[in-house]
Amino acid sequence: MDNLVMFLVFLAFFFIYFFYIRTKNKGNVIRLLKKKEPTALINVFSKELKRIKNKNVREAFTAYNTVLVLILYGRLNEAKSTISRMEWANSEPLCQALNFSAQSLIYYFEGNIVEGLAMARKARAVQSYSTPIQGVRVDENVLNAYVDIGELLYGQNSNEKISKLRTVFRGFPIIVQLFVAWALMKGYHEINNMEKYEEMKQFCMKNAPNFLLQIEDNKSTRQTLKSYV
Repeated sequence: MDNLVMFLVFLAFFFIYFFYIRTKNKGNVIRLLKKKEPTALINVFSKELKRIKNKNVREAFTAYNTVLVLILYGRLNEAKSTISRMEWANSEPLCQALNFSAQSLIYYFEGNIVEGLAMARKARAVQSYSTPIQGVRVDENVLNAYVDIGELLYGQNSNEKISKLRTVFRGFPIIVQLFVAWALMKGYHEINNMEKYEEMKQFCMKNAPNFLLQIEDNKSTRQTLKSYV
């Protein structure tokens, strides 16, 4: 009985600690997202990834996270340069999935939805036969979301994709949430649900004001809105 009580107490402390760390990390990311430059956030992600011992995997995740942050700041050329500097040709499937995912988001924000969707589907296909490396793997739910984003932007089953993305939205890290919110903004605009559109817009404004500004100011993003919403 005493052992059971001790185990339950330990389990409770573990979950409290896990929740605390997760909340603290999310708060730190949101704080850094409000800075005018992306450098600090990129450095934080890079520091966290040092625990990954496999060099190829560590560098692939670093490149992927860097691309995501650069996209949020509208630095598409820098994001493309980050991808092009990596040696992807003979890398592990896990790394290929990160490469294709990063490229899919770049294409989406350039307004090339068809190519972006193709890349997102390639990332998901590659991930399906990849194996974890030292316990590290790509989140399949995130890869599915990137495909759903592309299909929503393309106008495919809009109501279904909106419902699906909205269901999984809260379970993602804040960076991925912002990309989902961006897609949902377009989806809600398409079906003329301006209340939900404003909700997603406010989410972006609250958590990443620089991202919202680049959505509204970036020419390719406006073209995407005009063409697909």
